[in-house]
Amino acid sequence: GPLLLSSGSSDEGMAAELEGPLGLDEGCLSVGEHPAIWPEGTAWDAQREVLTLPDGVEVALGEEVTGGGGYYNQQRKPVDDYPTEVGDLLRSCLGPSDEVAMFNLGQPIERRD
Repeated sequence: GPLLLSSGSSDEGMAAELEGPLGLDEGCLSVGEHPAIWPEGTAWDAQREVLTLPDGVEVALGEEVTGGGGYYNQQRKPVDDYPTEVGDLLRSCLGPSDEVAMFNLGQPIERRD
């Protein structure tokens, strides 16, 4: 499906603030214009088109989310460095920025009202 997950936990993470509307572009869940990799425990309900965050908060398409993380581009982490299934999906949904948003493991993601 459109949900890409990272697994494990981390006390450290990237220092960027990821924020933007939840989207579904080219078969990938995105934040703003970037395909996103979500932390383990995130779930996607395709029928309702709702993302459930690890803390149980639901986010519908178009609603704003914010959380810690960072952006990888083709120079910093090429798509080919991901497992094959993930790399193939990312390759199909990379936008003009060629960047992937990755939320930090173990840090909260919030829905902005």
